[in-house]
Amino acid sequence: MSDGPGRSTAFRTRIRGHRVKDSTSRRLRPLAIAISSSVLLILGLGATGLPAAAATSGVEVTWKNTNVWTTGFQSEAGVHNASTTTLQPWQISFTYGNKVNTLWNGTLQTATGGFAVKAPTWASKLAPGSTASFGLTSYKVGTAPLYPTACTVIGLPAGAASIPCSVNGSGSTVPTPVPTATPTPTPTPTPTPTPTATPTPTPVPTATPTPAGSLLVAPYVDMGLWPSADLSAFAAATGVKAVTGAFIVADRSSNCSPTWAGYTDYTVGGTQDFVGAISKFQTGGGQFVVSFGGAVNNELARVCTDPAALLAAYTKVVNRFNVDRIDFDIEGSDVSDPSANARRVVAIVALQKQQSAAGRPLQVSLTLPVMPYGLVASGQRTLKEFAAGGVKLSAVNIMAMDYGDGTVDMGTAAISAANSTAKQLAAFPAYAGLTDAQRLSMIGITPMIGLNDTGEIFTLADTNKVSAFAKANALNYVGWWEMTRDQPCTGGIPAYMCSGVSSPQWSYSTAFVAATS
Repeated sequence: MSDGPGRSTAFRTRIRGHRVKDSTSRRLRPLAIAISSSVLLILGLGATGLPAAAATSGVEVTWKNTNVWTTGFQSEAGVHNASTTTLQPWQISFTYGNKVNTLWNGTLQTATGGFAVKAPTWASKLAPGSTASFGLTSYKVGTAPLYPTACTVIGLPAGAASIPCSVNGSGSTVPTPVPTATPTPTPTPTPTPTPTATPTPTPVPTATPTPAGSLLVAPYVDMGLWPSADLSAFAAATGVKAVTGAFIVADRSSNCSPTWAGYTDYTVGGTQDFVGAISKFQTGGGQFVVSFGGAVNNELARVCTDPAALLAAYTKVVNRFNVDRIDFDIEGSDVSDPSANARRVVAIVALQKQQSAAGRPLQVSLTLPVMPYGLVASGQRTLKEFAAGGVKLSAVNIMAMDYGDGTVDMGTAAISAANSTAKQLAAFPAYAGLTDAQRLSMIGITPMIGLNDTGEIFTLADTNKVSAFAKANALNYVGWWEMTRDQPCTGGIPAYMCSGVSSPQWSYSTAFVAATS
């Protein structure tokens, strides 16, 4: 969950994604390690037109920026071992002028003048002629180039000869257009896109607020983590009665096929799609919410270009997991694809009609990047598309995290963002007829517990503050990123699976449950 200042996507890692073993990402999904020389060619001579690295006798790093926004960017790096030495584990230090936010398929380490990356334990060996890859997101710092200017192979055995290292690629890519954010926009309604040639536009419906007293408390659970989340055990330990599973995206092979975290092995309908664990949680009285999208990978609408196929993919997920509420975390590159955005809205409207006709009304929430002053520009644009297209939203869920200022009072900032977003809703025709209280009751709040990526700390006191505000104002939803992180970083626990503060395991979850009960 990272689109606005300091932000993933919320779900914003706002921004707010899927991570795997030994990654340090918050809301980002890992890129597969490919131990073959062909990967270097793909990374070095792809659509961006970056030249392949010149042959050397050392290590060649090919750098490519895949997404750039106002305050940061996402990159992929291929690490090719052109030396005659097997590196185990491979470990490289980079001279780099920007601040690394999250890194996957490797372990992020501190280094003077930049950062270092060490091979993940599950793919630590880099034989001569082989290639590994890792990915990362970074915050821009001043006018620093968006790529490393030098690299060094480190961690070699004592007495071993040094191995040359070179970085290829300027990191150039086309920035994702993000208009300047304004606190209170005045959107213009747009016609509803339709997958058929029918010219009649759908009227913009007036929203019906969710009845007061129906606060849903459903923390996000990263279903792409390893080990896989035990939802029933989480519930037994904390009292949590609902969770939001993150994230359903398209298969990384670019097939119009829904998967958890983009992994083919986690294809919905397959043998490893967690339906057993989800069903067990539901049978025990739990509510499971599916979240589509996130900061990286492709939300299904970007890959499923046939509207009917997209609707079928969404329907497959809803029916497979027997859910009555879904969430769309739209951030990163997803917000800048107008064709995909139009298809998504049409498919969601059709899905809600389809489920309602079957006697199973489907709630939909929209998770968006936020600052204390309200939705950022891309979030406003996405909300405009959903509202004008006729999606019946139960909640606008704000990713109250990663503001880019380590001194922010996170509880107060979350409340300010919620109030500001509710006021912004008045500018949208679908919500203009609601009262201030009704618009506020459509808001959901999702903070990042503990240490945020940009230095802020969401404390246990902030938990109580936000929960009290949510109850007093009949908010629709309270969640947090991410339930697995609700433990201290001790005993070798990977950084992406802990809170960064000393609070005991489940402190945040039990506090949220108690304060919202």
